[in-house]
Amino acid sequence: MSGQAVISINEDEWAVSLATTYTELTTGLSEVESIPAGTGMLFILPARQLVTVDTSQMLFPIDIIFIKDDAVLDVASNIQPGYLVEEATPCDMFLEINAGEAAGVEVGDSVSTATIQQPGFDFSQITSFAIPLALLGFVCAMAGGMARSIGGELIK
Repeated sequence: MSGQAVISINEDEWAVSLATTYTELTTGLSEVESIPAGTGMLFILPARQLVTVDTSQMLFPIDIIFIKDDAVLDVASNIQPGYLVEEATPCDMFLEINAGEAAGVEVGDSVSTATIQQPGFDFSQITSFAIPLALLGFVCAMAGGMARSIGGELIK
């Protein structure tokens, strides 16, 4: 995971893993057998957007708290595995926790986040970009060399 934080809403707190990379954001808690009470995963989106949560690969029921501007936007409770949950309003983040743990959380409640472990640098994203870029540079260098060779022969 990219890091860890503590999320507080009202009197409730959850120790969460942060999902920030593409893989983490799309995989989430899929195929995880269970999580301890008082824990979860906070999905930090790259930009405010509409969200669809796919629970088809989930192995346990969850509550989902959608967050916008450090306030609860919506709460989806007791979502069983195998469903799609769509949030109709763009959000900044969303929190997946064990089913029943969002009881008492209401729209408009204030959300605070305290990061306890900063995310490390994800080199997998660089390699997926750098290798094709290096290959493109190599091809351009070869094409440039061939063009100089052909151009040199035409000038003579």
